[in-house]
Amino acid sequence: MLETFLATYTQTLAQSDDAAPTLTEAPAAGQQAGETAPADGGQGTNNPNDTGGGSIFGSPLMIMALFLVVVWIFMLRSTGKDKKKKAELLSSMKKGSKVQTIGGILGTIVDIRDDVVVVKIDENNNTRMRFNRSAIQTVIEDKKD
Repeated sequence: MLETFLATYTQTLAQSDDAAPTLTEAPAAGQQAGETAPADGGQGTNNPNDTGGGSIFGSPLMIMALFLVVVWIFMLRSTGKDKKKKAELLSSMKKGSKVQTIGGILGTIVDIRDDVVVVKIDENNNTRMRFNRSAIQTVIEDKKD
């Protein structure tokens, strides 16, 4: 391509005697010297390699956006499952259930009110603590073998 450009530039310089040297465009790849380039940027409509502008799903930005949407959907789905599981846990609590709080305290439920759960922590001293209902992490099931 460089050789074609230099040949065209040299020929243009040789033809102009009085005028200042001007550059002419070299023919595009696969084009004869006398042909003019099409107005669509150098590719004609009968080019077998022309893909028609490309697909919207082929761009890296679109692929990344699609990936983020899929990840976001999975995150929302897992969050919904966790909320549902926590709601089932809180609804399954009753007097006498053994529980563990989010702080790791183990005890037995003595009283359940709207948003407060009274948990008996020590059997010997009859120590009781009040917790917010959402502070209960798990209900411990007694395994009877």
